[in-house]
Amino acid sequence: MRQLLNLGRELSIIAGALLVFVMSASVAMYLMLRQPAVRTPALVGKPLSEAERMAEQAGLKLQVRNTLYDERHPAQVIIEQWPPPGMSVRRGQPLRVNVSLGPRPSDRTPLPEAAEREAIGSGEPPPLREAERGRPHPLPSPPTEERGEPSSPRRPER
Repeated sequence: MRQLLNLGRELSIIAGALLVFVMSASVAMYLMLRQPAVRTPALVGKPLSEAERMAEQAGLKLQVRNTLYDERHPAQVIIEQWPPPGMSVRRGQPLRVNVSLGPRPSDRTPLPEAAEREAIGSGEPPPLREAERGRPHPLPSPPTEERGEPSSPRRPER
């Protein structure tokens, strides 16, 4: 008889836990499906700042998935989106986009002065500009004591 009572208690505990699980899952599904559906805006070709504003107005979260070089679009312009424009999605869903970095830099573009100074400061010759290719490049002169620069690192004297 005692075994039968223990079995009854265990079954009632399991049934109660199952009932709580089913009820909580039902409430979660109801709340999730209750979110209104919105249509995704057309963002391709729009500047990133405008796309962020449009996504926010639609109730979607804009996520930048990739930044890519693109010959057809200037920098900071949306080049792809998912889900596509006009698709019905739930409010609050992510709207993933790829953003252009502009055309790929070529070897013909002049180097910024900062990159040249950095190369010289490291002791390496600066990268060659297009006009300098094929000509010998002068190496920086080694530091000398006369100019106040030590020729080799020294330990500070005590």
